[in-house]
Amino acid sequence: MTTTEEQRRTDWMTSESLAEFLDPKDPGKTVEGYPAPLRAVLVATKP
Repeated sequence: MTTTEEQRRTDWMTSESLAEFLDPKDPGKTVEGYPAPLRAVLVATKP
């Protein structure tokens, strides 16, 4: 799961960060009730 430490607000950032979109009572969900975002890394190789 993506954490608020990974996606934190910085001095140069003018918009909201992940913390504003997560449910304060359950950070495993968004404020809308959807599952919290996951970080994914995909690696592709050409055969």
